Amino acid sequence: MNILITGCTGFVGRELIKALLRVQNTTNTISLYGLVRRKNHNLEPKVKPITLDQIADHSFDVLINLAGESIAEKRWSESRKRALYESRVSLTEAIYERMNTSPKVVISMSAVGYYGYDDSVRFSEETPPKGGFTHDLCRQWEQSALAFESKGSRVCVLRLGVVLGCGGALQQMLIPYKLCLGGKIGTGAQGFPWVHIDDASNVIVNSISDDRYTGSINLVAPEQVNQAQFAKSFAKSLNRPILMPTPAIALKMLFGEMSELLTKGQFVLPNRLEKIGYSFKYDTLDSALVECSKHLSFSKST
Repeated sequence: MNILITGCTGFVGRELIKALLRVQNTTNTISLYGLVRRKNHNLEPKVKPITLDQIADHSFDVLINLAGESIAEKRWSESRKRALYESRVSLTEAIYERMNTSPKVVISMSAVGYYGYDDSVRFSEETPPKGGFTHDLCRQWEQSALAFESKGSRVCVLRLGVVLGCGGALQQMLIPYKLCLGGKIGTGAQGFPWVHIDDASNVIVNSISDDRYTGSINLVAPEQVNQAQFAKSFAKSLNRPILMPTPAIALKMLFGEMSELLTKGQFVLPNRLEKIGYSFKYDTLDSALVECSKHLSFSKST
């Protein structure tokens, strides 16, 4: 089985490759390929690098589409919004156009940002979304992946919550919390959908062979928490007090429109995963953060 992975040097990509290599070592039935723009020394040695121009020379059974520039890295200027679009939608469209043979399975990331923001709603996969930039971006991203259905692929779109692990969002938040500067943002009542990296990787691996994973699926843990509850739990896992709430207006002044990633949120339900019968390794925030905090380090790269 030939598996092509985009975004394989990112936080989720690195952990997923570890999981797939464990499968490879057990079964010896898969070959991993990583889409790269140029020679990348950070790529796992057992993953074969290929460029967009080389895709047509290969046949892939599975496409795992993780690529996308960080949505929280820079202010959302018009040029930044174009870069976010191109790294998600345009890249997926380019892969679609270059593949001579469509994969049997396409697993493509999206995000809970698809739903927009409304703390009064519990969003399932069937709940109508709210408007806004994150919804528009995720909707177009999902549509570009679903185009593979016209070629006969089974397409699974995973709407990720905040992924908790040794890296990613937690690593970025570590220093303020260690210095007792982390805490409630605004009212703290905004929803905080999350999932542990182990569960994110397990669901992606399950999606490769299980036909029940099709269409849009919320990849979030079942426990519903708000941002204030997350802040309290993360500080507790680090043995730190919460001293510094952050006014929403201050973040609006600093980050503009992008501040809504912090000051707004949504409560998201994993209805389809529960219907499939997926058993979460980490189904409570406290258990997930205690495990993550054992491995977080100031020296680790984000």
